[in-house]
Amino acid sequence: MPEQKAPSAVDVYWRPGCPFCNRLFRAFERAGVTTVLHNIWEDGDARAFVQAHNRGNETVPTVAIEDLVVTNPDPAAFIDALQQRFPSVIASLEPAPPD
Repeated sequence: MPEQKAPSAVDVYWRPGCPFCNRLFRAFERAGVTTVLHNIWEDGDARAFVQAHNRGNETVPTVAIEDLVVTNPDPAAFIDALQQRFPSVIASLEPAPPD
């Protein structure tokens, strides 16, 4: 059985003007979470993904990593879950050692 590669980013489905998206972006940036952004107003496939996971609604932010899809997660709780289950998506915020 081939070894499964650790995910390198969290997919974030969002739309402009969404305050919940902005709150999540700020928290992810502070925590060093690597993201791939999908604007549901510009990407039909992204819109369809969100609708498929939210009973036909365009509820954002919707975040996905591997088999986990969560709509409008609490940023701190989601980051904690990422640290436990998917540490590969969180960049080290430690300063680089001197040469």
